[in-house]
Amino acid sequence: MYNYYVNRRALWSNLVSHASFMRNRPWVLLGDFNAALNLEDHSCGGYAPDIAMREFKQCVLDIEVMDINSTGLHFTWNQKPRGSNGILKKIDRIMGNLKFGDIFPGSFAIFQPYRISDHSPCVLRVPHMMKPKPKPFKFSNFLVYKEGFLDTVTSGWNQNVNGCSMYRVVKRLKGLKSSFRKLLHNQGNLHERVDSLRKELDEVQKAIDIDPFNSALREEHAHYLLAFKEATLDEERFLKQKCKVQWLHADSECLSYTRGKCQVDERVVLKHFDWQEKKADTLREATFAYRDLKKLENEISNYKDNFHIPCDLALKKMVSLSEKMERIVYNLLRTRDLLMRNCKEFHIPTDWMLDSGILNKGFQVKVNL
Repeated sequence: MYNYYVNRRALWSNLVSHASFMRNRPWVLLGDFNAALNLEDHSCGGYAPDIAMREFKQCVLDIEVMDINSTGLHFTWNQKPRGSNGILKKIDRIMGNLKFGDIFPGSFAIFQPYRISDHSPCVLRVPHMMKPKPKPFKFSNFLVYKEGFLDTVTSGWNQNVNGCSMYRVVKRLKGLKSSFRKLLHNQGNLHERVDSLRKELDEVQKAIDIDPFNSALREEHAHYLLAFKEATLDEERFLKQKCKVQWLHADSECLSYTRGKCQVDERVVLKHFDWQEKKADTLREATFAYRDLKKLENEISNYKDNFHIPCDLALKKMVSLSEKMERIVYNLLRTRDLLMRNCKEFHIPTDWMLDSGILNKGFQVKVNL
């Protein structure tokens, strides 16, 4: 249909109309245009531009596109050679506008060998370009202990924001994000700081061992020791938040990982061994479990709401007690069957471990809370 240049004029007109529709959006066109664009697109020397070539070139200028960077063959069409009479032309192209080049800078065209065809296959490669997404804001809890935190919050909160109360709160909170990010950036790499201070502390302690009466070394040691303790505390707070590990400082002397992923305490270890003092160990394990439940029941039962503290702090305290109840009950339920068998073997009371015992009282207290 488009072998004759007159028939291609409708195509050039449609491309111009499409370009005005696309405006500043990226677009690309590719295929067999049945016309060369430049003099070097013809293998015969002394080739003069014809009207088809001029009209195609004018269309390309009007729609403001250009060839995509390419590799492979230059001539994309061939007239089957018979002796020395074969003709090679570049009439297949892949072109895009400037916006396409800006958004997909790594794009390129491949013109492969034509083999038994008279046209070279052309392939457009557009690399998968993912725009870097900003990391979601996450507040690091250890920042509340750093110098300048209260000043940062005060300056951000005192900004004048017009609107309803909720809008002002949200706007001020969003405004604090950049300040908190800057404050976190000023702390540097916590892990590298701990390693660096540890090495400095080791060196100054070695120097004191050689010269124990050097007052300058003593002052330097005090400085590094204070900085090392502060750095390790910052690192510990950061890692606790990152790993979501909650340390239970109750009398149970156990380390609990949240959501039951890992439980490590001496009562769990004891059940894997056949101790000679099994009765004493069983009694001790039952005593620990009963004491934990009873202590928590009393703590929740005697909880009194303090109307002088903010609502959010009061709610956090209630939620903390509730979660503490769930963790202790979960620890008991996880080992209850084995503990009850051992208790019955040594005639140790087990009624309190039943659902109708102190567990039920604990749940009732939790509901009241």
